[in-house]
Parts: sequence; structure tokens; C-alpha cells
Amino acid sequence: MNDELLADLLAAVEQQLVAPQTKYVAKTFDRLTKLGLEEAEAKEEITRVVSLWYASVSRSYISLM
Repeated sequence: MNDELLADLLAAVEQQLVAPQTKYVAKTFDRLTKLGLEEAEAKEEITRVVSLWYASVSRSYISLM
């Protein structure tokens, strides 16, 4: 996955942290920071999970073609 896509996914995570529709992202972020991760680290970890999901969905879509 390229750096530009990861930057876009990180921006999406930042938006989700404040959006009322995605409170679960903020709860996950809070849980990670309470466990001792720095804010930037917590956002990166959430972004990694999103990137894995994105890669999985992309592969599934391509295999359907």
C-alpha cells in the first residue's frame, strides 16, 4: 500500500474520530490511549486496521470481476 493511500486513510480516521456516526472509532482511540499509546500511535494503529480492511475488500472486489 502506498504512502499516499495511507495518508488518505489517516485523514479518514481523523474525521471518524469527531463524527457522531462513528463513535466506535473514538471509543477505540480512547481505549488505546488509556492503554498507554500516544495519540499519534493510536491513530496509526486504527489506520492499519482500516488499511487491512480496505485491502481485503479490494481483493474481494477484484476477484469478482
